[in-house]
Amino acid sequence: MTVQEIQTMIRQNMVLYRNVAKPLTDKEADLLIATWADALSDVPSAAGKLAFRRALRVCHFPVLIADLYDQLRAMQMESEPKAADLWQLVCERAHKANENKGLYSFTGHLPDGRTQGQAARDANKRLFDELPPAVQEYFGSLQALVDLDAETASGKSIRRRDFEKFYADWQKQQPLDPQKLPCAATRTMEVFYYAKIRSSPYPAVCRGLLAATLK
Repeated sequence: MTVQEIQTMIRQNMVLYRNVAKPLTDKEADLLIATWADALSDVPSAAGKLAFRRALRVCHFPVLIADLYDQLRAMQMESEPKAADLWQLVCERAHKANENKGLYSFTGHLPDGRTQGQAARDANKRLFDELPPAVQEYFGSLQALVDLDAETASGKSIRRRDFEKFYADWQKQQPLDPQKLPCAATRTMEVFYYAKIRSSPYPAVCRGLLAATLK
């Protein structure tokens, strides 16, 4: 986000929460802008604006950087695969890996010179290495993935619940990745701002700010 965009958000924040926001000196305002700019420098503009809009819907007090990061993390999680889809992939890969393991002892040679057993081992290595990072971290090894295929239906159900809990925790711990955040946002802030304006003790000031920031 640019400094100008951040200044706009801070002005909106101060006006919309004018009844509880503390007036700032010029020095305090400069420090606030610099702090926000540093924290949001890597965040795409559209994602930052969307996070601010979402935060306004749930915050009863002026929006803080932590509130924006909560929204940004939630947006990043929305871009990640669903746990159910990952588990389906896991089961498919586990079954395939178990089938490949049955070929490990085959000594017939392929056109490329490898034995069938070596080709099966190579295929399983690729199969595990291409799994999403969260799945690799959960299982830890190819053998653990293979072992899943031998589990009973009840055992797989237990493992699925355990994986879903692990995945939810794993997502919350991931650092923000700008590549996973929205790069385009809709400009639907106006309705929300006018709703705020109606209850503001300074409607004229709010309307002027709104007109300037929604151009």
